[in-house]
Amino acid sequence: MNDYWSMLFVFVLATFSSAGVIRRVSRLLYTPLMSLTNAISAIAVVRLAGGGGGGLPADDPDPRRGRPCSPR
Repeated sequence: MNDYWSMLFVFVLATFSSAGVIRRVSRLLYTPLMSLTNAISAIAVVRLAGGGGGGLPADDPDPRRGRPCSPR
């Protein structure tokens, strides 16, 4: 329970501090900053959609040998 409150506190603190930083960004830097932010978000979404781990589950056959992979 204590961990929940600390994570919530960090989330709220990050929300307010990032809102303050974004408000102070000049118009010249706003477009590249948002472009970079969107790229990072897209990478995160693609990684989550692909499973996130990058490895094969233990019960899938090994594509090189045709037998189950050993658990790690």
